[in-house]
Amino acid sequence: MGRSPRTHFPGAIFHVLGRGNGGEPIFLSDEDRLLFLGILNDVKAKTGALVLAYCPMGNHYHLVIQVGEVPISSIMRRLLSRYAKRFNISARRFGHVFQARYKAKLVKDQAYLTTLLRYVHNTPVVEGWVKNPADWVWSSHRQFTG
Repeated sequence: MGRSPRTHFPGAIFHVLGRGNGGEPIFLSDEDRLLFLGILNDVKAKTGALVLAYCPMGNHYHLVIQVGEVPISSIMRRLLSRYAKRFNISARRFGHVFQARYKAKLVKDQAYLTTLLRYVHNTPVVEGWVKNPADWVWSSHRQFTG
């Protein structure tokens, strides 16, 4: 049985999460995170999406994206396929970079969005990478706090 199509309507907000295949890292260096965020910025500009929050980690990433006319499936296909191709070339590897299909949970209300933004920005602290969310330079936390 096939997958059901993703929900789409302009203005929808999604919490998107993806992991490395077999739990493997998808970011081996700061350059990889910079590449991912650069591609995300380009895809955002071309699709009219708004990236409300982001946090690339070691073997996974979190995104909070508000879509316009272009569905989340198209946005993520553009982002993940471009990143996977470049990652495999730079890491001199081949095969799947990401484990299964990314998760995209529809954000249904403001209370959940507020909790979600806090959760995304706290991920590096929970994972033990930093003591304060502001110390993880690869998330959008600093943009929220000025």
